[in-house]
Amino acid sequence: MRSHKGYVLSLVLASFIVILTPSFVFAENSNITRKELKTEVKQKVTERKLENKTDREELKAKLSNIRQEKIRSMFGKMIVRLEAMIERIEKLVEKIESRITKIKSEKPETDLTLASDNITKAKTLLASTKTEIASLKTKLETLVSSSDPKLVFEEVKTSFESIRKNLKEVHELLVHSIGTVKGLRVGEL
Repeated sequence: MRSHKGYVLSLVLASFIVILTPSFVFAENSNITRKELKTEVKQKVTERKLENKTDREELKAKLSNIRQEKIRSMFGKMIVRLEAMIERIEKLVEKIESRITKIKSEKPETDLTLASDNITKAKTLLASTKTEIASLKTKLETLVSSSDPKLVFEEVKTSFESIRKNLKEVHELLVHSIGTVKGLRVGEL
């Protein structure tokens, strides 16, 4: 039995060595692999962060370009509307002037100084409005390309308000001059 005990003991010891030796090797390999995995994961995370950052910057640039195009489009439409309004008002001014000259030629004794004064005031306001619109056209590119568009937008907004106020005043002057001209012709038909 003694030899049997020695044989079993040596067999157990040999199996223990065989079983534990690969696990120590695997443990060393797994530690190395874990360290490598950690560094790989950290590298991937930093790469993704950089990719996300560049993606965000590209998206911001695209959105900025889209905004700039929308601003140009809106601004262009508004300028076209204002210029069309000024053309219509100028046609009205011409019609009123022709009516005034016609009335003066028919009846030179009628007093049309108030209507004429209103027309000249309207013409000067229209001229100043045209120059403001021209200056707005030049401010468009500075608005679109500026780093702080809010400040430039405030200037543009005040210019638009000034233009609107001028056009309202021109309209009011024309209404008064038309009223003066029509008031003279009542009952003469």
